[in-house]
Amino acid sequence: MGLINWLRRSADEPDPQYDPHPGLDLTASRVRAAAKSLIPLERLTSGSTSDLSLAVSMQNRTAVIGEPGLSIARTLPHLVCRDWLPGLTQGTTREVGRHRFEPEMPLDLMCERLASGLSKAEEIVLAVPVWMTPAQVTQVIAAATKAKLPIRHTLLAPLAIAAERAAAVIHEAARAALPGTRRFPLRSDGSAGAVSAMVIDIDTHGLNISLLHVDEAAVRLISSGVVHRLNSRIWEDKLLDAIADRCIRVCRRDPRDSAEAEQRLFGQLETCLDRAFHGQSATFNIRTDTWYQDLSFSPEDLAGLCVPLVQSAVKAVRELLAEGQENVPASVIWLTADAGRLPGLTSALHAWTSERTSIATLPPEAVASAAANLRTRWKVGELPRIHLDKLLPLPAPAKDAEARLRRTSTGG
Repeated sequence: MGLINWLRRSADEPDPQYDPHPGLDLTASRVRAAAKSLIPLERLTSGSTSDLSLAVSMQNRTAVIGEPGLSIARTLPHLVCRDWLPGLTQGTTREVGRHRFEPEMPLDLMCERLASGLSKAEEIVLAVPVWMTPAQVTQVIAAATKAKLPIRHTLLAPLAIAAERAAAVIHEAARAALPGTRRFPLRSDGSAGAVSAMVIDIDTHGLNISLLHVDEAAVRLISSGVVHRLNSRIWEDKLLDAIADRCIRVCRRDPRDSAEAEQRLFGQLETCLDRAFHGQSATFNIRTDTWYQDLSFSPEDLAGLCVPLVQSAVKAVRELLAEGQENVPASVIWLTADAGRLPGLTSALHAWTSERTSIATLPPEAVASAAANLRTRWKVGELPRIHLDKLLPLPAPAKDAEARLRRTSTGG
C-alpha cells in the first residue's frame, strides 16, 4: 500500500525538470536552472542532484563537463579546466593534459548537456554575470542555437534580481515616507520612490559587485566591479589551508600530504558551508589509508578563518560606492546564495552599514526564477528583444505603488 501511495503521489506531482519555460543562472562556476523551483541539472555519485558545474575534466580521451571535473580538482588539478567562461571571444588557447582547445569547446559541452537536461523546454531566459560582454553573450547564444537549446532572451543577473524585488523596495520607501511613520526611510537619491541597491555574487572569476538605481520606471545599472583576487577558488584555498593547519595542530598530520584526503576535504566544503550558513557547526571528516581525524568548526570559527578576505570584500564594496558617487551604503544589499554563505561576509556588512540598510541572502533559485518570470513581459512586448545590460523597464503598475499605498492608508 505504501508503494502504491508513493507512486500515486509521484505521478500527481509535476516534475520541475519538464517546465517548458525555465530560467538559467549562469556564472563562471556553474549553471543553475529554475522555474517555480530548482530544476536538477546533474545527478551526483551520492545520488543527490545539483547544478551543472562548469569544471571540465581532461582525464580521459574525451573531455567531460560537470562533476567529473570537480571530483579530481585536488587529485589531478592539471587535468581540470575551470573559469573558462571569461575567455570567450578572446581567442585564448588552453592546454590541459593532452588536450589543446579554445573556450568554445567547453561552451559546446555545456550547451549540449543543458539541451539534454532541459529537453522539454520551449523558451529559456538566461541571466548572465555582470562581467560578461554582449559579444560573449552572443557567442553563448550561438552555441545554444547549435545545440538546439531554446535560449530566447538574455539579461544581467543583477537586473533580474532587482526587477523581481523592485515593487517591494519601492513600496517600503513609500511607506516610510508617509507622515507619522516611525521607520528609518530607505536611502535614495532624493527622487520620489527611488532607492539604491547592491547585488553581490561570487564565482571562480571573482567577487562580483553591482550598484543599481531602482525607481518606479526602471532598474538601472550604475556601476559594477569584479574583484578577481576574491574569487571562489581563493576562498576555497583559504578554508582548506586553515582546516589543514588545525589538523596539524591537533594530530601532527597534514591532509594535504595525501591528494585523496585533500580531495575528500574539498568535497565536504559545500555541505559544511551550508550548515554554517544555517547556524550549525560543521564537521570535516579527514580520512587516509593510515589515519583519520574529525574536526568541528562553529560558524564563528569559519568566519574567523576568513577575516582577511572579508575585510577585502567590504573594502571593495566601499570603493564601488565611491565610484558610483554614493556617499552612503546602498539602501538594500542582496547577496546571492553563493555569496551569502561566505563565512563572515554578511556579518561584516551588517557591522559596516546602519539600521537603514536592509541586507538579505537570496535563495539558490532566486536569479533563475527571476529570469523565468520575465519571459511573459518579453512575450507581450513590454521588454525590448535585446540583451539587457544597462536598463530594465518596470511594468506600469509599479509606477502607481505610492498612490495605491496612500489610498489604502486613508481608507479610499
